[in-house]
Amino acid sequence: MTLRQKLKDNTPLPLKSMVSTRFLKYALTGILALVADYLTFLIMFYVVGAHVAIATIISQSMGLLVSYILNRVWTFNQTDKKPALKQFIKFFTLFIFNTLFSYVVLKILITYGVKAYIAKLIVIACIVTWNYFIYKKLIF
Repeated sequence: MTLRQKLKDNTPLPLKSMVSTRFLKYALTGILALVADYLTFLIMFYVVGAHVAIATIISQSMGLLVSYILNRVWTFNQTDKKPALKQFIKFFTLFIFNTLFSYVVLKILITYGVKAYIAKLIVIACIVTWNYFIYKKLIF
């Protein structure tokens, strides 16, 4: 039975046919990078008492390292196909944009009374969404 036929007669689909393996790997990599970013942010902001800018830069740097390594090696399997330096420069450029976006939006949301831990989750949701498409089309 083809995918089209399954969709027509509402036959349950296995998860793999609904979502690509690459996207699932990206999602898992993203979760790991998010955990690294989020925990680092919480520690820096709440435990260390770092300014939101410092906490953001350090936490996103942790997320950057986890994300780049896992996406390059595992998600997009690019260890030998494209020059790592060229990819990393593009990846890092996106990281700079994401960091600036993150700082500005966090500052605005926190100023308007949104708790930092909620504001950070909102920012992460935005970044995760556009990063997949940028990674897939431009970086890896």
